[in-house]
Amino acid sequence: MDLASDDLEDRRALQEREDLAERMRLLHVALTRAKHLCVTTWGKIYEASRSAMARLLFPDPDFPGDRARANV
Repeated sequence: MDLASDDLEDRRALQEREDLAERMRLLHVALTRAKHLCVTTWGKIYEASRSAMARLLFPDPDFPGDRARANV
């Protein structure tokens, strides 16, 4: 918890990156554990652009973790 320290913006950015990393991990688990079939959909709905699936399908070249996937 940060109650408006001088590092508040840095900590918010760190929290957002950690949240994305956890969502990406959960997406990976969901997509790789199917035994027979895995069907997934994605569309532009409420905050979909911030989802793990959006980051997987549309990497952000300005984000360090996405640079390698953006070049593929």
